[in-house]
Amino acid sequence: MKPEPLAYRVPDACAALGIGRTLLYRLIAEGKIEARAIAGRTIIPAASVNAFLAALPNAPITKSAT
Repeated sequence: MKPEPLAYRVPDACAALGIGRTLLYRLIAEGKIEARAIAGRTIIPAASVNAFLAALPNAPITKSAT
């Protein structure tokens, strides 16, 4: 079994969150997601992604009209 990553590269963080690069960088600029630099690359700590998701409000679940 593959271990969970400690950090994501930008494309991987976008894929994990289901968002685009522009929104990811906006969230970083707003301080909602942390970013680090290593060897000229931006990485996103997995803990920051998890904390961001945990802080989001629950989506309302509606009953289908079928």
